Amino acid sequence: MNSITELLDLEDSDIFISDTKIEDDRKVITLETHPTAHFCPCCGFRMHSRGIKTRTISHPILQDGYKLVLLLNQRRWRCTNPECKFETNDEFRFVNRSRRCTNATDMLVVLAFRDLSESAASIAKKFKTSDTHVLDIFDRYVKLNRLPLTDIISVDEVYTDMADDSKYALVIQDFHTGDPIDILRSRRSKITEPYFAAIPPEERNQVKYLLSDMYNPYLAFVDKYFPNAVSVVDSFHVVQWVIHSIDEYIRQLERYFRKRDKEPIINSFVMVEKYGPGGIYNSRLSNGPIESLNRKVKDLKRLGRGFRNFEHFRNRFLYATRNNPILYGSDDRTQIQYYVEDTES
Repeated sequence: MNSITELLDLEDSDIFISDTKIEDDRKVITLETHPTAHFCPCCGFRMHSRGIKTRTISHPILQDGYKLVLLLNQRRWRCTNPECKFETNDEFRFVNRSRRCTNATDMLVVLAFRDLSESAASIAKKFKTSDTHVLDIFDRYVKLNRLPLTDIISVDEVYTDMADDSKYALVIQDFHTGDPIDILRSRRSKITEPYFAAIPPEERNQVKYLLSDMYNPYLAFVDKYFPNAVSVVDSFHVVQWVIHSIDEYIRQLERYFRKRDKEPIINSFVMVEKYGPGGIYNSRLSNGPIESLNRKVKDLKRLGRGFRNFEHFRNRFLYATRNNPILYGSDDRTQIQYYVEDTES
């Protein structure tokens, strides 16, 4: 196999290049297969060639700065058995029978969705297809499940305003890694109660700290769903609330802290291990990471000019922000491969 077919990652070992030419900003490569004996899959009779049909296939990988276009010379075959006359065409693993682009396009489209600054329209323009098509590709491969709960989780709301029942989405984050565990369409109890109740008790019992702001329903999560956890109010919210409250309610504030919020405030300064780019380091329990994560939700909503489908919005957000998202499905005829740059050269 020559170097260009290796670059294109073509799975068909009998393909060879019969012609290469440059047209403006495009490099047009003609591909063929060596003729071999074909036998009818229906009756076993020998088949004969009825000529060659040329297909134009787009391959969205640059070659020396040129856009690649593949001209695929595809032989047509007919059974010699007069009672059968079965007809078929050559098949290739790197492109499906009815497609006008190689199977590598799907993975490149999916990887493009990792960039939150890209909208479906901009990705479609880049690959010269429709936004509906790239959304179909994304939905075909990306369907992310909830990540397991850890001993320290953060919860916070973010304004999405997609529908009357999902004005504020609830984001759940793994404090150690920064990965979003999940995002719920709403922070309302009719959404959160069945969600947390469906998580196995042994998993919920492993949670030791629940970081949140001073929203009362979040503080109640500990008693409702996480019996072994301690509620931790982020120190930023604590200080902000204290300063604001002291001005007008100093006496009420003293009684309020003594009665309810003494423990969460003290726990705001607990030091724990956290994973970062430089390895494991000690960090104070803080809601800062999830506030940063919520900014990405807002950016996605703004750059996408709004979303109507929350499930697509959820998968797009989780896929773009998790460190190692797992793809959900693939075409049975296409092996999923990740295309990464060669850093050894």
